[in-house]
Amino acid sequence: MLRVKIIAILLIAIPVARYPLMAIGIAGVIDDLNTWQEVISVMLDDPWVTIPPVLGIIIILFILFPQLRIWEGKRSSIKMTVGENGPYFDTAGRLYDIRRTFNLELENIDPIKPFSNCVVEITSIIPKPGPYKAPWPLCDGISLAAGNHVFVQLATYYEARDPSKFDCAGDSITMATPNERLLLDIGKEYTVAIRATSPETAPCDFQCMIWVDDKGQLRIEED
Repeated sequence: MLRVKIIAILLIAIPVARYPLMAIGIAGVIDDLNTWQEVISVMLDDPWVTIPPVLGIIIILFILFPQLRIWEGKRSSIKMTVGENGPYFDTAGRLYDIRRTFNLELENIDPIKPFSNCVVEITSIIPKPGPYKAPWPLCDGISLAAGNHVFVQLATYYEARDPSKFDCAGDSITMATPNERLLLDIGKEYTVAIRATSPETAPCDFQCMIWVDDKGQLRIEED
């Protein structure tokens, strides 16, 4: 693409290099009518003055500008975030254990445009969780106005309140996949890859680590 830009600039610059007087006239320094007639006459008579700029303009309009629009389209309006505090987690206590759930924040970071029909799915988990096959949908049909956000459940684990007295902690982490019960054995650190897609914006890819630490508490962090 850099070569294309250079070619376009050179094509447009050829007349300026060939006729410096034309460059001065185009810059508006010369306002004499006869001089302008000279400039126009040269442009019409000399193909080295008319053809290269036309080719340069064609390259800019039909190659560079569309390519720039493609680059702009690759910037996703979707942002995903996880955490261990505030709205990123929920707990529900029982007599001997605590159910801890981590949430995934889905945000529209575009200042103007909304997006709709967003699908969020887990595309891979490393190490691979048994016989399960990716991808695993988390949610779909999400629509967000510019600047808005929503939280969706990602993973749940049952922690023992006091393991020294009654170790009733779970033996697996349950991912919040509605179509399939996806279980991750504890004792491993899992890299979870997530993708969010919408017809109105480019896809967003995200990775986080999920594990149960030595104290028996569910943990999560962005990778």
